[in-house]
This record gives sequence, structure tokens and C-alpha cells, in this order.
Amino acid sequence: MDFKNVQIIISEVDGVITNGLDAIDTMSNVLFKNYSNKDFEAINLLKPFFTFVFLSSDSAISYGVMRSKNIPSYFTKYKTDNKAIIINKIISRYNVTPENILYIGSKLSDLPCMDVSEISIVPRDAPTELKHRASIIADVDGGAGVICYVHNLLKTNKSQLNS
Repeated sequence: MDFKNVQIIISEVDGVITNGLDAIDTMSNVLFKNYSNKDFEAINLLKPFFTFVFLSSDSAISYGVMRSKNIPSYFTKYKTDNKAIIINKIISRYNVTPENILYIGSKLSDLPCMDVSEISIVPRDAPTELKHRASIIADVDGGAGVICYVHNLLKTNKSQLNS
């Protein structure tokens, strides 16, 4: 797999840097999420070389976490917003093309984004349909170091990361 054109990494939050198992109350409010701290460390190692953008439908918890980590995030209501439209807005905002995008997804709603991006990666525990469409299946589950896996892939394929 050739990563030389990758400039931007776009990822789902839930099921990638979290395990996707949210604690919710009886009103369906998300009370907390389990984030992978080692993934945040990997993001910080990659940020000098790549732009990160995370997608999430949870504008409360994920927004606060991403803001505290200085990571751009787009929040959407998946029932009314098509993720592919969001990806096209990101392409326009960052002046990139699909060959510049590495997309990391974990949900069936990520399929349109995987179709738009040149390279797509899914966690090992992603739904089968995503695994069939992905360029790469990570050897870890969501919330267990997916971004660390991506860091290792990019480190071995991009000379500027090896210094």
C-alpha cells in the first residue's frame, strides 16, 4: 500500500478511538466513553505530518475531548446528514483530493466515506461489509490502538516519520 500521497486522516470516533460501547441513560444521553489514550499519543506523533479530522454524532463528550486535544472535529446527526457530504466539505476546506485521504471507519454509515477516500482502514472488529470494502483491516479492535496501528503503518512507509 502506497501512503505517499496521504495528507489528511479522517476517522470516526466511536469504534475507532473508543470501543464503541457508550454508557447511556434512559433518555439516550451518552454519559461517558472509553477513549484509547495510547491512540492520542499516536495522534500527537502524527500531527506534525498529517492533518487529523474526526467525525462524531456525539457533540458533547467527543467535542470536549477533541477540543482539549486540539484535534479538528465535525459533528453531525447521521440520520439527517450523509457522511459523504461531510467528507466533501472536508475535501474543499483542506484543499485535498480523495487520493490524499486515509479514512478510518467502524460503522456501516462509514461506507460512503470509504468509497470517497483512496485508502480506508477498519478495526478488526468492524462489520463484515466494511472489512470487504476496506483497503486494510487493522490487527486490533476499536478502542485498543487503531491509531497506533495506523502510526506504525505510516512510520514504515513515510521516511519523514522515521527520524
